[in-house]
Amino acid sequence: MTIEIHELSCGYGRARVLEGVSFSVAQGEVFAVLGPNGAGKTTLLRTIMGLLPAKGGRILIDGLDITNESAINRYRKRGIAWVPEGRGLFPSLTVKENLEIALPTHALRHRARSIDDIAGLLPEVPQWLDRDVASLSGGQQQMVALARAIIGQPRVLLLDEPSLGLAPKIVAQLFASIVGASPDLAVVLVEQNVELGLSRSTRAAVFGDGKIVLTGPSSDLKNDPVTLRAYLLATS
Repeated sequence: MTIEIHELSCGYGRARVLEGVSFSVAQGEVFAVLGPNGAGKTTLLRTIMGLLPAKGGRILIDGLDITNESAINRYRKRGIAWVPEGRGLFPSLTVKENLEIALPTHALRHRARSIDDIAGLLPEVPQWLDRDVASLSGGQQQMVALARAIIGQPRVLLLDEPSLGLAPKIVAQLFASIVGASPDLAVVLVEQNVELGLSRSTRAAVFGDGKIVLTGPSSDLKNDPVTLRAYLLATS
């Protein structure tokens, strides 16, 4: 499975935040989207998810154009899941209720995970099933947000700043769980921490000024001083 982004332009109202963005992510890959605040990283994910309409370009899943499909269709039929910045959980509900809300129906029923299956990937989460989300720490809530996303066994996972505000140990645990979720998962990882993003991805792109300013294998970019210069240029 491959998700392809072709010359995608997106934004809000008449304003275009990104222009002519192109990249692809194959199954088993983690593609990092790096850049400063305001670079359009979240806007990109919202457009891929279908929460914002594309202003130009195309989004394809295995060659199928889904540019004009609804967000719910992308989730239920195309297997795209999203973990937003801030997690997007229901704090007054229990962990179990948050997971049950996300259980897919109809087209995805045959490949949905059960709550019990989550224990194999995120062993801590079943211990919290009866607790209100509001009673959990930030790291615990991020684990629940990830569990909610992968319970439908998606083919594409969109992650928006998953490490924000978390201790390094929790971040390492979180990314180990992401990698273990499925060897066939294509992950688009938005990350402001360039070092973390490069260390946790297969390939990466640095965004700035509404476009991709640098892209390539993460291992190459991590050891290339041009990466830092491009990133600093994007922040100026």
